[in-house]
Parts: sequence; C-alpha cells; structure tokens
Amino acid sequence: MSIDLNANYFQLFDLPQGFELDLAELKSRQRRLQLELHPDRHAGDERAQRLAVQYTAQLNQAFETLKSPLLRAEYLLQLAGVDTNYDSRSHSDPEFLMAQMEQREALEALKAEAQQDADAAERGLQQLQRAQREQALALYATFSQQFEAGDYSGAEALLARAHFIEKFGRQLRELEDYLLDL
Repeated sequence: MSIDLNANYFQLFDLPQGFELDLAELKSRQRRLQLELHPDRHAGDERAQRLAVQYTAQLNQAFETLKSPLLRAEYLLQLAGVDTNYDSRSHSDPEFLMAQMEQREALEALKAEAQQDADAAERGLQQLQRAQREQALALYATFSQQFEAGDYSGAEALLARAHFIEKFGRQLRELEDYLLDL
C-alpha cells in the first residue's frame, strides 16, 4: 500500500492531465483506491494505519479538486505555473459585470416574490438556474480550449468569470432550499 504524495492529482488517479475529464471514471478509480488504502485494512499495524490516513486524506483532496470544474481549472493553471489567487483581483469587463448585476437583481426580485407567490418564484428560479448552467458550460468549454491551446492568460481570465458564475449558482441553490422550506 502506497501512493506517491508528490504526484499531482491526475497522476494519483492515473488520468490524463487536462480539463476534460470522465467523471464516472474518476469516481470509479477513487472508490478502488479508497478500498485499497482504507485505514481499517491495516488495523494491526499502527504505522501502516497512519500512512493510510495520510494517503486517504490526499486522495480525498485530489478527488474533490478534480470533480469540481472550477477547482480543476484552478489546479490545472497552478500546475502550469499560473498564480490563481483571485482574492486580490477585480473583474474589469463592464459587460460581464453588468450581466452579473442584472442576475443578482433578478435573484433578489425572486426572493421578494417568494413571499407572495412561491410557484412563480420557483418558475423564475428554474429559468435562472438553466441560464447559469448554460453560462457555466459555455465558459468551461472555452476554458478547456484555451488551456489546451496553451493560452494560459486567456484561460485565467475565464477562471475569474467562473468564480462569479459559481458563486451565483450557490446563491441559486440557497434560494431553492429556501423555497422548499416555504
């Protein structure tokens, strides 16, 4: 039992390094490795059990990173030597920022509408969720093309947009939970 803790996440799962990923294959390999590395398999050997815990933690972190398009994109850019610290950056595309503001306003309007007409709010929410999914799919398809072409600065700019889109998706899911509770 051992994995190379210095291997990148794609290597851990023996997958090709790239944005396009077969998520079913990732999940299958994760399950196989979890069974192989599970600490309970080494109950009699304290050192092996500690190593298994380390390996499992690394495996879980790698899986969570690769299954998320946003985290996978960030990770790929990091592997390519691109700084992906977005906390200190702002987005400068006025058209994109305006679209984000309009989406946030629509979300706030749905929250207010939920008190009056939950069914209408649910229909509006579904429209926003569809639009957000389509926007994310298009963005990640373009990211993949740019990354594979070696255009890391273009891919990085798209990743900044992806943060906005993913945050909006989380806010939509929160509203969905709220509507379910009404």
